[in-house]
Amino acid sequence: MTSSQAQTAQARKAKPFDAVVQAFALLYNRLPGSYNGLVGALDYRAPDLVAEALAAELTVDKPHILDAGCGTGLTAKAVMKRLPDAHLDGFDLSVKMLREAEKTQLYGTLKSADATQRLPFRNDSFDAAVSSGLYTLGHVGPEALLPVLAVIKPGGLFALNIYDAAWEKLRFEEAIDHLVADSLVTVRTLTKATHFGRIGQTCRVLVLDKH
Repeated sequence: MTSSQAQTAQARKAKPFDAVVQAFALLYNRLPGSYNGLVGALDYRAPDLVAEALAAELTVDKPHILDAGCGTGLTAKAVMKRLPDAHLDGFDLSVKMLREAEKTQLYGTLKSADATQRLPFRNDSFDAAVSSGLYTLGHVGPEALLPVLAVIKPGGLFALNIYDAAWEKLRFEEAIDHLVADSLVTVRTLTKATHFGRIGQTCRVLVLDKH
C-alpha cells in the first residue's frame, strides 16, 4: 500500500469526533466568533456538566473561581447560573477567544496563558477551578493538571471534564492515580456523561479535592 492509499484508508476510518476536533481547532485559531454556533448545533453539554458538578460540592460563600481554558465564556455562564455570587477569573491560550469571553462581562480578570506552564495567578489563591473542553485531543493532556491545581487553595476543588477519547489515549486515569498516590488530590466525584448530544460523544466529569 502506498502512502497516499494509507492516508485515504485512514481518512475513511475517521470517527465523527475526529472531525469535531478539527473543526474546533479551526475555530479556535481563525474563527472564534463562530465557536458558540458550532457547539450549540452539536448540543454541547460540557459547561453545564462541570458547573453542576462543582455547585453540588462547593460550600464556600462568594467563591473565587478560575475558569481554566475559558474559551468564549460558555462555562462562566453555566457557573454563574448555579453560583451567582461567585467571582470569576479566566485564562485561555487564544487571545481571540479571550476577546469573545470579555463580551460576557462575567470575569474580573482574563489572561492569556498556556495551561501546561506556570499560570499568571498567585498559588493557593482560588477557592475552586472549573474547566470544560480544555482536556481533549488537540488541546492539552495530563501535563496541564498541576499548573491549575497549583493556584487552587488547599481544600479547594477542581471540576473538569475529560473527553473519553483523550482519557484513554492520553492516559489521564494513570495521571490522576499518580496525583492521588502522591497525596496531592482526592477524587471526590467521577462520572461518565454525554457531552455532545448530537453525536453521542462521552466524557468523564471529575471533581478533584486539592490537599
